[in-house]
Amino acid sequence: MIRPLHILLCGISLLSASCSGAKQDVSPEPTEVGADFASSPEVMAPGGKISAATAQPSQSVAAALSGEGVQIVRKPNGSTTLLAFGTARRQAVDALDALFPGQTRETSRNEECGAGPLEFVIWSGGLAALFQDGKFAGWALNDTADSLTTMAGIGIGSTRTELAAAYDAKVFKSTLGTEFSAGDLGGILDGSGPESKITNLWAGTSCNFR
Repeated sequence: MIRPLHILLCGISLLSASCSGAKQDVSPEPTEVGADFASSPEVMAPGGKISAATAQPSQSVAAALSGEGVQIVRKPNGSTTLLAFGTARRQAVDALDALFPGQTRETSRNEECGAGPLEFVIWSGGLAALFQDGKFAGWALNDTADSLTTMAGIGIGSTRTELAAAYDAKVFKSTLGTEFSAGDLGGILDGSGPESKITNLWAGTSCNFR
């Protein structure tokens, strides 16, 4: 069972009375995920073709999180393609499956999110992709996803000091705890001190109950 996001995204908890899920296996074989890659990404428009062929493990690809979606990074040259919010669900899931071979995934749905009904596809590495009206609408990480980061190297376990060095982040108290916003990114810290760590990270449409 994949752990639900701490105080977030009740839609990805398969124990929720308003959610239902089904597990699906994907092919085994690990892929490397990192953040030190070239910028200037190629943007794949939501109507464009992104599929498993875009992110084959044989191409040595990696994932980098973005406030606009997920970057598909090809190594060693560092060329990137943006899997953008707005991409059709099937194309987005195919591309993410190819980025995370060896991981299983589960699905659930929540009808009560503030943004409206959302479907969640949750990979065992800790990434949850959110879909609305058949389109990729957002992503979220919980505290099991310690290997996924943004291009600036920010992810679960990064400190407030590291966050401030990478982004113009605003930290504030909310009913979720010590929350922050950094451009199009949002998240939660486990405290307010400089060494407090990020426990949750998200971008795009979210299902946070404040």
